[in-house]
Amino acid sequence: MDIAKTVWDTGCTCWERGSKYLTYIRSLGDNLAALQRKKDELSGVSEDVIRRVEKAEGEQWIRTSEVDGWLQKVQLLTQEADLILQKGEQEMKNSCFCGLCPKNCLSRYKQSKLAEAKKVELDGALVQGRGIQVVAYEPADLILTRCIEALRSKMSELESVFEDVKRLVKEAEDRNLTRTAEVGSWLERVGHLMEEVGKILEKGGQEMEKSRLQLADHSPDNSQLWYELSKLSEEKKATLDEELCKGRIFAAAGTISSVANALLNPVLKGLIDVVLGQKEGGQSPLKLPDWSAISSPGGGSSQPQESSGREALTTEGTR
Repeated sequence: MDIAKTVWDTGCTCWERGSKYLTYIRSLGDNLAALQRKKDELSGVSEDVIRRVEKAEGEQWIRTSEVDGWLQKVQLLTQEADLILQKGEQEMKNSCFCGLCPKNCLSRYKQSKLAEAKKVELDGALVQGRGIQVVAYEPADLILTRCIEALRSKMSELESVFEDVKRLVKEAEDRNLTRTAEVGSWLERVGHLMEEVGKILEKGGQEMEKSRLQLADHSPDNSQLWYELSKLSEEKKATLDEELCKGRIFAAAGTISSVANALLNPVLKGLIDVVLGQKEGGQSPLKLPDWSAISSPGGGSSQPQESSGREALTTEGTR
């Protein structure tokens, strides 16, 4: 019984292996065709990725390590696939009896198996290529240049508004009017802010010049410094935006007297309060003023006279 079982198992094993062997021999043509189709698909995806990379590199971006490695892998796989296809075609022609019987079954078997295995590798690379989202990244020096230029532009806008507010304050104070605490605080705060931004612009300009003259390479230390300066520039630009919005309101309203809140246009005062973050609950500051409750210089109530924006928003007082 043991001998019979051994013979039976051996026969089944030989039959199984033999059938697989014959399947590979007969499927050489199909495996070569499938490999060719998969290679064509991979070539199409590779061309799309290369096109995206070339566009990004044209803008001085740097391709990612993932994309670079994938493209090299695709090039190697394509060369190997071409070699297998070439040898496979030769094996297809190397037959007798009008192509019905291969002359070298072992060689045909190996080529068929290689074609099937290589198709699986190409399929894996194809899936990876279709999943690539980012093909390149912006280098640190370009990020720094962009952030510094944006900060410089915003700084110029704030300087213009700052000078306008200072001029309006001086004109009002020349008429014995007193600036409000909000305006005074804003002028002082913006003055310090512009000093800080000036230092950032100076440092950023120096680093940009080094990069332009190739005095500094893209080493990790330099890149980290450029990234930090870029981040700081973006933060200061956001602060400049906030102060610029407040300054434009002050410039539009003119200088505001600290002793005449009753004469201040509530519509404009509400807008200023919202911007300064000082708006509180209760009655809306956008309610129109009750001019009848305002005393004229000669006593009693009177309607306000038409005047310029600065005169409507200021009153006499001591310096």
